[in-house]
Amino acid sequence: MNINNIKYFIFCLGIITVVGVLFYFFYPRDNNLAQAEIVKVGEIKSNILKVQLNNQNYNDGTWLDVSRVSDEIYKYYPLSVGNKWEYGGQEKTIISSKTIQGSSDFTEVVKYIKQRDSTFVVSIDHCKGKQNVTFPGNCHEDLLYINGNKICDDIDCKETYLEFPLVVQTVMDSESYKNRVEMGIDDKMYVWYINNKVSLNIFGQKNSNCFEVEYFALPDEETDIFCYGVGFVQKYYNHNGTLDIIDEKLINFIEAN
Repeated sequence: MNINNIKYFIFCLGIITVVGVLFYFFYPRDNNLAQAEIVKVGEIKSNILKVQLNNQNYNDGTWLDVSRVSDEIYKYYPLSVGNKWEYGGQEKTIISSKTIQGSSDFTEVVKYIKQRDSTFVVSIDHCKGKQNVTFPGNCHEDLLYINGNKICDDIDCKETYLEFPLVVQTVMDSESYKNRVEMGIDDKMYVWYINNKVSLNIFGQKNSNCFEVEYFALPDEETDIFCYGVGFVQKYYNHNGTLDIIDEKLINFIEAN
């Protein structure tokens, strides 16, 4: 093979490689396959998180398996192994440039709880129902971190979700938000915020200790309602940038013990 043939072969191989890469990233694949890939990525990330957490925290002999969180937290948020919350509602979303409306229901079940001193790690299985508009029947693990009276998004409580007892018109602790305030931005965005206190009828009983828990960002917003002794009874999410709107309410709460 002479030098010209070799150059021609390398040129053709380069063209084939470029076409293959473009085909992979831009060819309109089946939407269900694309969704499956997204779900798979989420599962991989969740598994990586669990492995990292186990390696760094659970195998050093200082963490204990417990059936429930502390009594002080439980009276506000009943987190105990086997406790189940069932939600139902409506969802509007865009799939393949089409607006689809349908049901949105999911179940949350506490899988396990680990404790070290006043810190708890709570594993919750979050499973969508089979009739959901997006990712029907999909489950993933959510982890809650409890440090003292705080429910946090991370084990070091750099971002606080809830702090009991809840106080209206209060911004939750957040390192990122403190940085915004230091820059002169105090707009109560990109941080969890306890807005108003409301009274609701929950399973036939009046609960006067319910609170609006809000998170506003660009472009999405979330407004949940948390009630003492039950947990979250309503979850509302609006993306604004698209037509993604999810409106769900608690329809059943089952205590395992």
